[in-house]
Amino acid sequence: WDQPVELVDEYKSIPSGITQDDPPGSNRTVMEMATLMMSISDNTATDHLMVLVGRDAVEAAVSSYGHHMPDLNIPFISTREFSLLKLDGKSFDGGLDNHDTSPGPIGQEYIDAVDVAERRRILADLRNSSVDGLDLTRWVQEGPVAVEEIEWFASPLDLCTALVRLQQDEVASEILSANPGIPDEQGLFSYIGYKGGSEPGVFGMAWYVEAAADGARRVVTGTVWDPDLHIKDQTEAALLLGAMRDLSAASGDPTSGSVC
Repeated sequence: WDQPVELVDEYKSIPSGITQDDPPGSNRTVMEMATLMMSISDNTATDHLMVLVGRDAVEAAVSSYGHHMPDLNIPFISTREFSLLKLDGKSFDGGLDNHDTSPGPIGQEYIDAVDVAERRRILADLRNSSVDGLDLTRWVQEGPVAVEEIEWFASPLDLCTALVRLQQDEVASEILSANPGIPDEQGLFSYIGYKGGSEPGVFGMAWYVEAAADGARRVVTGTVWDPDLHIKDQTEAALLLGAMRDLSAASGDPTSGSVC
């Protein structure tokens, strides 16, 4: 966790996050990057960690964690690749009234690829591409791009299993608790582990919680998405999912395990 990781321009991604603004050649520890990755969805930190452990190791972990369809995430794309596949060469000429959800030409080639080997070749060709020219403003303003084709895919049970597995590592559990997602103003929980994520058209939140009243441990996950339109009010979605989390603290039979 104390290992230094050098910031490299080649792995610079889009916001959210802060490490995309770090000067090339500067260093952060694995612990710092992992905390930023989980607490504020720091994309550049995420990609540096992925390079550190290797794409093959990430893909193997998806399978070993019991994902119901791991092939959906092979190749496992970095956040930088995700952004380039969606936005490189993407035209937003249709405007809000005639929004085209298809990606740019490279992303369409990736979607149409006949096998994993071809997809890996396309990703390798992106190695020298930069995210600096991507039109993030128009993407956020106009809406979803290929959310059902270019993404990281997981069911609620997949997320539940991953959060439970991560609790087996003391440091990972600490990192997950850095951001509760929504404040626990009523003091319902003695522990909150959280990870959220979003893009235009997708909004998701996932918690591993331990109830203060009886020590029961539960996982609450929820995702809303629309392949064609913006999620109109993410605040409402967050409050609804947060209410589900808080309801999970209702007294019940204590469990020595985790309930999803």
